[in-house]
Amino acid sequence: MNKYIVRGIRSALVASSALVMTAMVPYQSAIAQEAVTDEGEVIEEIIVAGTRIKRSGLTTPTPVTVLDAQKISLKGEVNLAVDGRRHVAGEAGTAAVDVNSIPQELVERVEIVTGGASAIYGADAVSGVVNFVMKDDYEGMSLYAQAGQANEDEAFSYTLRGIVGGNFADDKGNAVMTVEYSSSDGFIGNDRSFDRRNLTFVDNPDNGDTPGNPNDGIPDQILIDNATLNFITAPGEFCDFLVTFNCYQPDASGTLLLFDDGEIFSGGTSRGGDGLPLSDITGSLNAELERIITTARISYDVAPFATFFMEAKYINAQSFALNGTGAFDIFCEVFFGDKHDCIIDQNYAFLDAAGRQLVTDSGGALFWSRTHQEAERAARAERQLFRGVTGFEGEFNNGITYDLSYVYGRATNQVQQINNRIDERFHAAVDAVIDPATNEPVCRITIDPAARDGLPDFVTDFADSCVPINILGAGMISDEAIAWTHVNGFLNEHLEQNVVSLIFTGDSTVLGFDLPAGPIGWAAGGEYRKEEALSVPTAVDQLAISFLN
Repeated sequence: MNKYIVRGIRSALVASSALVMTAMVPYQSAIAQEAVTDEGEVIEEIIVAGTRIKRSGLTTPTPVTVLDAQKISLKGEVNLAVDGRRHVAGEAGTAAVDVNSIPQELVERVEIVTGGASAIYGADAVSGVVNFVMKDDYEGMSLYAQAGQANEDEAFSYTLRGIVGGNFADDKGNAVMTVEYSSSDGFIGNDRSFDRRNLTFVDNPDNGDTPGNPNDGIPDQILIDNATLNFITAPGEFCDFLVTFNCYQPDASGTLLLFDDGEIFSGGTSRGGDGLPLSDITGSLNAELERIITTARISYDVAPFATFFMEAKYINAQSFALNGTGAFDIFCEVFFGDKHDCIIDQNYAFLDAAGRQLVTDSGGALFWSRTHQEAERAARAERQLFRGVTGFEGEFNNGITYDLSYVYGRATNQVQQINNRIDERFHAAVDAVIDPATNEPVCRITIDPAARDGLPDFVTDFADSCVPINILGAGMISDEAIAWTHVNGFLNEHLEQNVVSLIFTGDSTVLGFDLPAGPIGWAAGGEYRKEEALSVPTAVDQLAISFLN
């Protein structure tokens, strides 16, 4: 009898100890007709390793969706968004596996079980299991190249993959090696026409719903284009909430002009006007990516009942993404917090004569809100992963199979957080006045010791080096001011995993009995696992003094 056996690589975790039994349905009732391979060979039994118990895939209690290697290849993915053994996680604090680390050239197909798998794989598999079924005993050589570019330019990507493998020692052994290199350009929201349309849903002003009639047949929301945020701008929005309740925006010369709200909807959204277009805060839609994956595997039949195997994998991936517009203050977080954090008075160093008069007429203070696009936030990450597996697998004469393995995995992540704002320094720099000795703008804390009261040491100890900030207009914050008020920090993560497991499978035939519907399948195993994870935020985040924390 010809038997086709599938070995699954799964991202779900196996229960640390499990004993599962099930009655197997006779093959005649499970398979409506005989399957035939492309070579004309009849397959009388199909076993799918979606569970530790070997049985027909057509009788499994949950549906299985299968994507084969050809479908995956035709999809042209740079990323895949492992053989019944655990895989080190990709991020500290989670058990999530970075499936981008799986080499596509070794993927034979992907099997997806859509729920109900926790009885076999443990509680973390309650929502389902994904099996990455890999090619085994590979012989030959394959080269693959792929390149593409979006129809709106940008986003060029390419992938080069190669695999070579073969048998040795009279087919007792097999060795295979793969190398994959991928590169993908990044692009931001403004690079795409659909994002530049600034589409969003807003509450429908014509909606007539009432508590007594919650469904009047009129849509509750409508889709608008040219959407803007009417409470913030790149040049800065300055509002008089004390006298006139007018808002102003500086022109290119810094002169404050009346702000145009556009067509106002609820939630701070307008159509048109002087507000900030939604596309200006999108950031990266696709990050820049460069990745290399190398894998190697060797197996050897040391005895009729034992195959030794060893495999290793190394991944290095580097990415860069813009995180949208820089930090901003929204009118003292809607009037909460210290006044000096979000107002300018008539002594603000960068006001012209007309501006000073306007502030005076507004009760002596204008509340401001502004995006700081001069210091756009970004993240640059490097991720490295190593995984090694070794062990023995095989089948005894009585039909019992076993799998003994040791897995070691290590992952490191280093994320550079670019332009992380130090809040107190930023507001101290915005509190700029004219130095009477030089008639030049300076930070108030530089010349007035009283202005330092209540400020932390990381501001006052460096008061003499404070660089004043001009917020009257887009692009007005100097590089020197950005350097004093922002920092590029590093988040460092380290994960390590050690797993030893032993699994046996078989059926009741070994014990000399069957049930009327067939033999009883069983699986039993044990596992020891130790996992460690360490995450060290950047220093300013640990001190709770930055925008990002």
